[in-house]
Amino acid sequence: MKIKSLVEDKQVFVPAFLFNSQLGDNPFQMNFMVDTGATRTTILQGDAMRLGIKFLKLKKSNRPVIGVSGKQDVYELEDVILAFEKISLQDLIYVRLEKIDVVKPRKNSIDFPLSVIGVDLLQRFHFDYCNPRASLTCKTHKINGLDYIR
Repeated sequence: MKIKSLVEDKQVFVPAFLFNSQLGDNPFQMNFMVDTGATRTTILQGDAMRLGIKFLKLKKSNRPVIGVSGKQDVYELEDVILAFEKISLQDLIYVRLEKIDVVKPRKNSIDFPLSVIGVDLLQRFHFDYCNPRASLTCKTHKINGLDYIR
């Protein structure tokens, strides 16, 4: 199944909905940038602030993230479901993540407005990029009538 993606200035973006009980009952609509250089899928500072994540309730990860704004502490948001739009139907494809990294905003840091899909999640897709087009396809299986990524 193919999921919706956008290419802008040679960057690939994937709209998604994030579900997590710590953030309430309603899903949050987000845009993720596909980052083939990122090891882990991560919610970055801008989205963390927008989502109102309570860092006191999260476990601090023992592995920091190192990026363009330097080494930063990472926290773990557990039991996350991301839902992606199928390209051909008005339907969603779900993926359950045991945890997703969240970068805590800090004073004088670069607050990136987009979060990233890293290789940990990207490896579940077939990713094809040929500027100006990109496609992400995946195999799914049904759980309670919903399509989940394998």
